[in-house]
This record gives sequence, structure tokens and C-alpha cells, in this order.
Amino acid sequence: MLDLNELKHLVLFAEYGTLSRVAEACHISTPSITRSMKHLEERFGVSLFIREKSKIKLNETGYIAVEAAKNILAETERQFQISHPYILIKIFLLSLQILKKS
Repeated sequence: MLDLNELKHLVLFAEYGTLSRVAEACHISTPSITRSMKHLEERFGVSLFIREKSKIKLNETGYIAVEAAKNILAETERQFQISHPYILIKIFLLSLQILKKS
């Protein structure tokens, strides 16, 4: 399954330019971000970065992946906004059923 957090990390990397800044923004460790990025590469079977001695940057495929990730995240948010009221109604109705049984 696609991990939306990994996509968010990729988009943030494009914005911030370093793994440590992404980690700081997400309140997680830099090694966690590194694993997240490696997992994306493994999942899709492509390299997203140019890795140099102490530097990492997006390659051409990485830039394309960032745009795709932005689209996926935006569509996910849009779908959530559409379904959010229905989810709340369903939770409310289930709560009433539970209270009725008590």
C-alpha cells in the first residue's frame, strides 16, 4: 500500500532541500526520513535522488515523482473533504446505537 507520509516527506524534501530539515518539520529522526525515501525508491523501482558524498538532491525522476506526489496528496485531501461530513454522521449514528444497547 502506498504510504501518504512517504509522499509528504518527498514533497517536503523538494521544498526544504535536506533530509534533516524534513525530519525536523515532521518531528521524526533523519534516519526515519532516509528510510522513507529509500522505501519509495524500492517500491517504484526507480532512483529519485542523486547521492553525493554528503549531499543528496532530486534527480529528474525525483522531480516528476514530487509532482505526482503533490497531485496524489491534493486529491486525497479533496476526497477527505467530500467524505468528512458523511463519516461524522456515520460515527454519530453508530454512537447512538451503542448508547441504545447500553
